[in-house]
Amino acid sequence: MSLNFFWVIMHLLIITGFLGSGKTTLLLRLAELAQKQEKKVAILVNEVGEIGIDNQIMKQLGFNVSELLGGCICCSLAGDVIGTLERVQKKYQPDFVLLEPSGAADPRNLMNILAAYKGIPFKSLIKAAIIDSVRLDMLMKVISPLIITTMEQADLILINKADEASSKELDKAYNIALKYMPSNKIFKICAHDEIEPDIIRELLPWIV
Repeated sequence: MSLNFFWVIMHLLIITGFLGSGKTTLLLRLAELAQKQEKKVAILVNEVGEIGIDNQIMKQLGFNVSELLGGCICCSLAGDVIGTLERVQKKYQPDFVLLEPSGAADPRNLMNILAAYKGIPFKSLIKAAIIDSVRLDMLMKVISPLIITTMEQADLILINKADEASSKELDKAYNIALKYMPSNKIFKICAHDEIEPDIIRELLPWIV
């Protein structure tokens, strides 16, 4: 069957962010919520290395996981992104897919690959960037191009670790995010805790 057949029913949420920002924690929380709503969700993750520790945790929780190991989904394995999504759709027929690229990846590469398939009828594509409010000031000094690109490529920005950060850190993170997301699509969260309904509606409009 053609690629278009598989993609016509696919919703896709991409969660980007630097290493340690809380992507996997948020992804698992969203997946659990989707399953409570009796939605079938597939999780596509990428880790640089030979063993996917987070992937094993996800599998133990009963989620469908398609692993891309040994390289970066936006770099050395980028050519397989479309094929992997096709195989996930064909095998599991999920209501939607949660995609977590490597935290060291430039999200522009992934977006360029997906943009090349504009003719494929996505039902929807949402891009969320999660940033670490505790480390953001330091990261902006060291790898600002990657952090800025991550925010610029997103449809919404999630300022994570609101429970750990000081009010000064949260305010600074918000002001930085506002430079690259000049709208109301900036939210403060704690990925370990319950996510507010209005944020869930932004991330998963298909289940609420």
